[in-house]
Amino acid sequence: MNTKNLQLISSRIQNVPKKPGVYLLKSNQKIIYIGKSTKLRDRLKTYFFQKSYKSQKEQNLNKYIDDFEYLVTDTEQEALLLENTLIKEYKPIYNIRLKDDKSYPYIKINTQESFPKVYLTRNIVRDGSRYFGPYANVSSVRKTLSILNKLFPYRSCTKEITGNDPRPCLEFYIKRCIAPCSGESTKEEYEKIILQVIKFLEGNFTEVVKNLKDLMWKASNSLDFEKATILREKINSINNIYQKQKVVSKKNQNADIITLTKIHKENWIGVFHIRKGNLLGRNHFLLEKINSLKNTDSELISKFIEQFYLYSPYIPDEIITLDPIDSQVKISNWLSEKNNSKVIFTNPQKGSKKKLLEMAIFNEKEWSKQQKIKKSVNKTFISKALSSIKESLNLPSIPKTIECYDISHIQGSNVVGSLIVYKNGKPENSLYRRFNIKSFHGNDDYLALKEIIRRRIKYIQKNDSNKLNYLPDLILIDGGKGQLNAVQEELLFLGFNNLNLASIAKKNEEIFIPGVFEAIQLKENSPELFIIQQIRDEAHRFAINFHRSKRSMISLRSKLDDIQGLGPKRKKALLNKFNSINEIKEADIKTIESTPGLPKEVAERIKESL
Repeated sequence: MNTKNLQLISSRIQNVPKKPGVYLLKSNQKIIYIGKSTKLRDRLKTYFFQKSYKSQKEQNLNKYIDDFEYLVTDTEQEALLLENTLIKEYKPIYNIRLKDDKSYPYIKINTQESFPKVYLTRNIVRDGSRYFGPYANVSSVRKTLSILNKLFPYRSCTKEITGNDPRPCLEFYIKRCIAPCSGESTKEEYEKIILQVIKFLEGNFTEVVKNLKDLMWKASNSLDFEKATILREKINSINNIYQKQKVVSKKNQNADIITLTKIHKENWIGVFHIRKGNLLGRNHFLLEKINSLKNTDSELISKFIEQFYLYSPYIPDEIITLDPIDSQVKISNWLSEKNNSKVIFTNPQKGSKKKLLEMAIFNEKEWSKQQKIKKSVNKTFISKALSSIKESLNLPSIPKTIECYDISHIQGSNVVGSLIVYKNGKPENSLYRRFNIKSFHGNDDYLALKEIIRRRIKYIQKNDSNKLNYLPDLILIDGGKGQLNAVQEELLFLGFNNLNLASIAKKNEEIFIPGVFEAIQLKENSPELFIIQQIRDEAHRFAINFHRSKRSMISLRSKLDDIQGLGPKRKKALLNKFNSINEIKEADIKTIESTPGLPKEVAERIKESL
């Protein structure tokens, strides 16, 4: 940075207040790092004018930054919230953040409802509900919900419960619901089941079993042996789950042990959840790759903790780490304030807590070994598969970049298309695209594919900085010969007839390529067929989900049409904020009212009508 610019920066920093807030560091007008501070002016000085740097990160950033912006907040906690919001929005290349950083899934129980549901959500709304999590992924939540519903017969429907339905649904007859909808059970009986679910999710297995045993003996004494048998089986199931939980503390300890493991230049955070003295489970979170800044382990764990607990509805009494983390006292104070009770950090050197930490570190090392083996095997498998695809489809080179296209509709309505991209045998989610078909109405997969290919090639013809400005090694079509010919015809018209094409038909998994009349039949269970099927199925999944989402939005629009005071502009704003009817149903009045241009009375009408 030249002297003139430094003088300008110095002058500007002198006018920055010594207040809490967020700073945005720039290089060539692009935001490359976002941070927070209790004293903005002093913090900015350390980046631009420090003679000796406290960390390698500050020294490295100084090489690149040439400008800054800042936002003042009232409190340090507000600065933390704003920092995380801006990091998610701008995704600066030098910030530490969780990989695939959309909101993590939780289990939600809205105890304010008369007959609460138990379901997965990513949105935490302050409406008095109980939330459990976060879970590392959706499959973990679904597995837990599956276990819960087998043990506790709560309702899985979204209907309004009046108790006046003529008969219960199938769930009642397979013992998965006690059917409050048809009056088979009372509100009080249903509430007891939900209470059991909450205790189970809190890790309070002993109390759950005690309550179920009381019910079992009552049923037995009333000669209701069928009910007693069902309850006994549930008790046995819970005891089996409980025995799998490692008892790690005789005290009713609630703590999270947080570890950091490095696998193939990736930073993985392990979180071990101890509830009521039992190891309830563990999660693994991947941190986004960080560009050349040399962040310490302490900084990595510190940033993870800020993001992990920022929106978490549950914060343990204690967080255990191997060494003190960056800003440990500040984070402890923030979490204590957020939790309305003291949250302590410990770095045990001896005793039972040291043994807990050693157990967690040992298990993380074992887990990391398995991940390395999986990666190595997977890499060999993919390499072999891609080489075989090259030979089988007579391609000029190994197809490192494969694009796949699929069409989805119901009898020609709401026709949509999908484009998914695999690079080196792995999905590249940032390159996925969805297409609303615009050139015609009706049922014609060939025309739909032609339109998608036309729109895809435009990215290349424009020669701009778009991520899709490249030529794939192979274009794969979900379909048969007809679909392949349609795409080939369009590419010929556009002057891109040199691209490699193939299609895969679901019937007999036959593969077609241009200029070859006979279908290619890859060996069953071969690596190359597995990869091609995986790519085809992913394109199909992506298209189906988009089609469902589109139909859901149309349904939502129709349900909003009759609400007084909700005109086109307000409806559009509402649809931009929420993705489905369920999201609006879940939201409280304040969240709905926060939609731009929506008065409170209209928000109340929306909530009431839905």
